[in-house]
Amino acid sequence: MTAETNELNFEDQLIHYLVNIGGTKQWEYLPEIQTTDQLWANFKHILEINNPDKLTRPLSKTEFAQVEEEISNLDTPYHAGQFLYGLNGKSQVEVDLDDNHHVFLTVFDQDEIGAGNTVYQIVNQIQREPVLAGRKSRRFDTTLLVNGLPIIQIEEKADGVDAKTGLNQMHQYIAEQQYTGFYSTLQILVAIAPHDVRYMANTTDDQFNTDFAFRWQREKDNRPVYDWKEFCNSMLSIPMAHQRKILRRKKYKETSIIILNHNDYF
Repeated sequence: MTAETNELNFEDQLIHYLVNIGGTKQWEYLPEIQTTDQLWANFKHILEINNPDKLTRPLSKTEFAQVEEEISNLDTPYHAGQFLYGLNGKSQVEVDLDDNHHVFLTVFDQDEIGAGNTVYQIVNQIQREPVLAGRKSRRFDTTLLVNGLPIIQIEEKADGVDAKTGLNQMHQYIAEQQYTGFYSTLQILVAIAPHDVRYMANTTDDQFNTDFAFRWQREKDNRPVYDWKEFCNSMLSIPMAHQRKILRRKKYKETSIIILNHNDYF
């Protein structure tokens, strides 16, 4: 069995584990979504159903193009994080409707996180065309979407492979500007092998440094977590209570420290 086959088998195990962590319904797996256009369409549908008080019909192509532009213009993960949190915990996009009405559509509402209106989805093997001339097409491993937008990117590696190779792979994607457009909202990078897991904040090419990659630590003894299932249980589950910090990110050239909590997204 090749390393690539091992990775694909592990990816399948990971996805199906996330769908039913602890025997309860968690993330919804959408194997039918394979392209960026399909991801945009999925986000559009969620945005529409979460704003029934603002919309009486689906967004037109012209209307949704404004949303796509606003998301795509998030030029750094830091700015994306600000957008995702929004004003007083409510993230919105501004749209001029075809009938001349002006509306603010809610993308995230922190008061609704973990509630019925928040949608948690998994997609994998997303095909990405090259952004820069002369670069290859790419295929991402696993992406976790919250309300239709990518928040966590996971690259799986075969057993015995250093998880940092997955982070370096994602660094290459950053350098190729693959985490732009629809993927502009990506916040967390996870490299995972069956017995080795590391995670870090998404960042810009010039600031990428695996020295800022972490291992998850158990709360009871502060020992690092190496097993992938234990990591998923602690880091990637959608619990009833959302109090555990999942990432502390210090911007290398900024004085502020951004805290991303489970209750920010989960």
